[in-house]
Amino acid sequence: MNVTWNKGNERKVYDRIRTRVTKEPVHMIRVENVAEQGTPDIEIAYKGLSAWIETKYIKVTIKGCPLRPAQNAWHYLRAKVDPAGVMIIAGNEDWFVILRPPYTYGDGIIEIPKGTIIYYWKGLSGKMLLDLIFGLL
Repeated sequence: MNVTWNKGNERKVYDRIRTRVTKEPVHMIRVENVAEQGTPDIEIAYKGLSAWIETKYIKVTIKGCPLRPAQNAWHYLRAKVDPAGVMIIAGNEDWFVILRPPYTYGDGIIEIPKGTIIYYWKGLSGKMLLDLIFGLL
């Protein structure tokens, strides 16, 4: 099965994150990139930690998610100096996964390894989402 990726709907993944964390002590910005190609979509800070998040909307399968060459380069370079501070959140309206370096590449996509935990948005609190993002659970 191939990945069905819908670039226009990445905002939906961002909105799912934003609506859950608004009541938490967090600073989050959506990066409208004019500075450097490949920069992730979100910069977020919580409890003295910060992270960059690339969002990907995956319509059907959870095999993997595509990154543009500039995104690949950005993640590769950043992960070399701050592997805990970069990740990809890929999903849709129902579920998501959190991918952290080192990423496994294959056929132009970042593969979602077997055994990756699938989380569901329904019932997920902002605190729990932030704890998942920052590895505090």
